[in-house]
Amino acid sequence: MDIGPLSGVKVVECSIWGFGPIGGLMLGDLGADVIKIESPRRPDPARHVTNVVGIEVMMEDGRSACWQSFNRNKRSLALDLKTERGREVLKALVREADIFLENYRPGVFDKLGLGYEELSKINPRLIYASTAGYGFEGPEANKPALDVVGQARSGFMWTSGAPGDPPMWNSQGVADVMGATCVAYGILAALRGAGAARGRAEGGDLAHHGQHVALVLGDQRGDDAGATRTGRASTAPRPAIRSGTCTSAGTGSG
Repeated sequence: MDIGPLSGVKVVECSIWGFGPIGGLMLGDLGADVIKIESPRRPDPARHVTNVVGIEVMMEDGRSACWQSFNRNKRSLALDLKTERGREVLKALVREADIFLENYRPGVFDKLGLGYEELSKINPRLIYASTAGYGFEGPEANKPALDVVGQARSGFMWTSGAPGDPPMWNSQGVADVMGATCVAYGILAALRGAGAARGRAEGGDLAHHGQHVALVLGDQRGDDAGATRTGRASTAPRPAIRSGTCTSAGTGSG
């Protein structure tokens, strides 16, 4: 896009699924020039989503509407960042960029030589935004997280349905959208700060799980504090799949 409040802002995005891509599309919707980088060998898995809660999302031209909805207002480029050539092309893009956004597990881009310390040397004014499932320190820092896990572990699945119902997953991706909104919010704050202090690189980290816990705590106190489920059904709720991770979905039901 060449219009909007972020017109002229350049974003290099290396992210997959929902959390990072939705954050990037929010910037694109505001007019930023977003270039999405994908591996030619293992592209964004959202490209291959064919069905969501029983609804066919693969379009006639072979593209997934799921991927399209997460990646509108972006340009796309395939780069193998495990090769020297791929990394050099990415660095060339970063030299001219205002923002770098990634949502891989902590340490992945450091191992590739594309972490904050390295890229901030290439571009001293770069805003480097990293996201992770459970933060960047602690025993779970390297675990992956998807929307359903965020809804489960934060207790959000306990906020829909009637008493006695199993945990209910909201198919609208609220955990990913909440995290993406917060990362876009942080990037906009960094852009505003950069306007007042040009020439200083800024890095920001954001945890998927923490943002959704904050959303749930702002909604109700939880079962142990006396709150009850009121039957506020999700747009398209369905029972959660019982697993080691999702067992922790309830805040008092077990």
